[in-house]
Formats: sequence, C-alpha cells, structure tokens
Amino acid sequence: MSPLLRRRLITIPTVVVGFVLVTALLPALVVVSLLADLLMGRLPLPITRLVGFGWWYLLAETAGLGFLAMSWLVTVGRPPARIRQAYAIQSRWAAALGGALRLLFGVRFDFEVGGADLSAGPYVVLMRHASIVDTLLPASFIARPFGMRLRYVLKAELLADPCLDVAGNRLPNVFVRRGRAGADISAVAALAEDLGPNDAVLLYPEGTRFTDAKLDRLKSSVNPKIARVASSLTHTLPPRPGGAAALAKAGYDIVFLAHRGLEGLAGVKDLLGGALIGTRVRVETWRVAAADVDVDRLEEWLVDQWQRVDRWVATEAAAAEA
Repeated sequence: MSPLLRRRLITIPTVVVGFVLVTALLPALVVVSLLADLLMGRLPLPITRLVGFGWWYLLAETAGLGFLAMSWLVTVGRPPARIRQAYAIQSRWAAALGGALRLLFGVRFDFEVGGADLSAGPYVVLMRHASIVDTLLPASFIARPFGMRLRYVLKAELLADPCLDVAGNRLPNVFVRRGRAGADISAVAALAEDLGPNDAVLLYPEGTRFTDAKLDRLKSSVNPKIARVASSLTHTLPPRPGGAAALAKAGYDIVFLAHRGLEGLAGVKDLLGGALIGTRVRVETWRVAAADVDVDRLEEWLVDQWQRVDRWVATEAAAAEA
C-alpha cells in the first residue's frame, strides 16, 4: 500500500467521523465549554469560540472532500477541468475558514496592496511565516480576490489535513519534508515553469514559523553568514536561499508579503488562551519587477529585501504597542 493511500485511509475517515460526532455532541460541548470559560473567569469565552471553530473546520473539511470527490467523478478524462475545479474548491475552503476567524474570533484584516498589481501574473510570492493560521492569508487575499492560481511550497506535515492533501496533490504544489529541503529545490524550481498570466508561486523563505527563541539560536549559529544575517533581524528569521533563489532566477516579478498580528499563535494552546480574539492583522505587499532582481548577487539581494520585511513588521509592532 502506498504511503499516500495509507495516509488518506486514516485522515479522511477521521475527519468525517469527527464531524458526525462533534455535530451530534455540539449542544453538550457548547454547554461544557461555556461553563469552563465562566468558571475560569474567561469572559471572552475562548474555549467556546474554539469549539465553534473546530466544528466549522470539520464541516469545511467534510464539505471540501465531498466536492473534491464529485469533481473527480465528473471530470474523468478532462484533466484541465479537474485542475480548474480543484483551484476553486481550495479557494472556497480557505475563504470559509478565514470567514470563521472573522466571525468567531473577531479577527480584523487590513490588507494593503502597496501599489502592487496582484491581478497581473505571473509572479513569485515570498511571504513571512509567523503563525499556524497565516497559511490562509494567500488564498484569502491573493487567490480569491484577484483570481490567481497559486502554486504552493508547503511543509509535508500539512498533508495530515485531508483537504489540503487531496486538492494539493491535484495541483502543481511541492510538499517539503523536514531535513531534506535541499533535495526538493529542483521540484520547487519546476513550479515556476509554464506559468500563465493568472499563475503565481508562493514560498515561505524562512522555512519555519518565527519565534524569538529560533532567532536567538540562529544568532549563535556556527555559520558566520547565518549568524550575521540573524543579528540584523528582530521579527523574522533569515531567508533560506535555496528555494527562494531558485524561484527568483526564473525571471518573474517578485511580490513580498509582510503581515503583523498573528504572532504568538503557534498552536491550539494559544487559541485556548484567547490570543486570537479581537486581533487586528495588517497585511502589506510590494512588487519588485524582474528587471530589478539582482541575479548577480541573489542571496545578498534576498537578504536586503527580507530586512525590509523585518523593518515593516517592527514598525507595525511598535505602532501597535504605542
């Protein structure tokens, strides 16, 4: 049995059965979570909100899997139609989860295009990674409003999400496994082939979520280049040059996507603590023309650009704390 089939035989039934059980138990779960919030004096009701989001997530997963199954049946012998429908289903799935964040947690999103025309591709998106939920931002603010078909470079751990697994493997994406990122560079570079005017490739140059502890470790790295770059940053990790450089060499414009407001959301524990409630998330982009990408000193150029991302985040953080 292939690893893909073995994985899906676990993740898909788990999600569907989980949705049925949580739906049947939802009234009791809401009562228990309300009591827990009140007994702990948590009037913003973080546990109750998380129960609601958990049910909505399972609903979105189950519905997404159903639509993907129907799409597979009705597009037999029509690969372009199957791919087109997979993009649409993926976009609606992300929009549904983003809408739940707004409704249940009161998250406010401020998106600034910053003069970048995100409707005109192809281009490469290099995005900051600071949270378990910022993977929803590209679909919500680039793919859906501008009709762009995003090709993602994502961690292989996300294959545990069956919707991402099924839709993601129907589309030109790369799921990178820990410890072998270098071996996947050729696959990442291949994502930039045959891009059309509605296509873009998205990569998280840091390779992992930002934390202060990770940045401190990199500042003490035995690699002097990494230590030097890390010491120049305060709110981001040094960009890993492999995949980002491979995509930058493809000759497309590069869009940098910076955001601030989702820090501290490393896992469910942070959601239980109410860290997301009422959060204001600022998102800004800027676009660098392909002709302005310094291919002769690409790694240094990427660091220069990433330092601009870091300065933007630092400025936003200071303004939020003022």
